[in-house]
Amino acid sequence: GRLRDDRGVVARGVYVSELTTTYARLHATISLDVLHGAVDQFLLDVPPGFQVTDVSSPLMSQWVIRQQDDQETLDIKLREATRGTEVIHIAAIRTPVDVSNWTMPRLTPRDVASHVAVVGLLAETHLQPHVIQDSKLIRIDTGNLSAALPPSLFDAEPGAPQVRPIVAYYAPHEKYELQVSLKDPPDELRVATHLLLSLGDTQQNLRGGFTLTPLARKRTSFSFRMPGDWQLISLYVQEGQPLKFDSYRVDDDARYVVTLPAAIEPGVSQTVYFQATRTPSEWLDDWDT
Repeated sequence: GRLRDDRGVVARGVYVSELTTTYARLHATISLDVLHGAVDQFLLDVPPGFQVTDVSSPLMSQWVIRQQDDQETLDIKLREATRGTEVIHIAAIRTPVDVSNWTMPRLTPRDVASHVAVVGLLAETHLQPHVIQDSKLIRIDTGNLSAALPPSLFDAEPGAPQVRPIVAYYAPHEKYELQVSLKDPPDELRVATHLLLSLGDTQQNLRGGFTLTPLARKRTSFSFRMPGDWQLISLYVQEGQPLKFDSYRVDDDARYVVTLPAAIEPGVSQTVYFQATRTPSEWLDDWDT
């Protein structure tokens, strides 16, 4: 049968929320220390709106979600009763999510004598913190969070949004609160243009470049316009590496949509170089001046 002293377990957890504009994922690593007696089952209250996607631990035989009133409970059963420490990894997800009004979810172990935790928030790279409100939390360096990140955080699918640490805290007990308002800034691109015009006997030559710096989101393409009587000869990041582009006619101009060889991350600069030529209708005639 089940042997358990309801006050004989101490819980220590690392809870990290991964917040993006489309979903929120909760990554939890919980160490449950059995101080006396033996335990073959652990119960944890699941935060509202979250769906548990993965549970693992060395002695786990199965896990199920049970509904009682308005509370979902994660029921973890062990193959055999333990008298030591059991480490449990849990991942849960919620969609949709409101980044402008976000509250740190709590995955709360039941029937424990004490519960301390490290709490952290990771947010999509372009999201900017606007308001951070905390209660009964002790702020710590986000560098301490990196060493304690649970394994599920590294299981993101290819192409998943990149995230960065926002805040980290030590929670001496489970009655803490963390509310954050994040801003999703508009997609902006800062461009510095440099041009060198050379006048020759047979034509005009233009060499130059665009130094591109995304301010909010990474960039995989950009566009520019050129007067229609100019011919684009080459477009490249480095000599010998031409860029792919599509061209369209817009009024009297040509519009070029350029595909970059690799995405430019926010705050990082990349220069694209070009060469163009033009021969005006009277350029080859005899000149007085």
